[in-house]
Amino acid sequence: LVYQALGRTNSYMGAKLKPVAALHTRGMLHYRQGSFKKAASIFGKVNKLMKATLLVAEDFPSLLMQRRCLAYAERPPQRAWNGVFDGVTTEPSVERIGKSNR
Repeated sequence: LVYQALGRTNSYMGAKLKPVAALHTRGMLHYRQGSFKKAASIFGKVNKLMKATLLVAEDFPSLLMQRRCLAYAERPPQRAWNGVFDGVTTEPSVERIGKSNR
């Protein structure tokens, strides 16, 4: 799993990030269910929302999950998959992830 501290929910920023966190949760549910294309799309939306909300170049946790979903969409895991990314492709570095999505 990929975790990112978002702040207190009762703060201004925490309130702005709550819908983004809910969207990320939906992406994780699709990921765990094996709906990798749907999950990749959701993580792409999470990245866009995080960029707009936090004014950052990229949201690396959502990009990482998007890349993993795209890798599994091309080469699905085995039936007994437990949700752990097994490196079906070479794990992209955080720097490469950000550059390839600009």
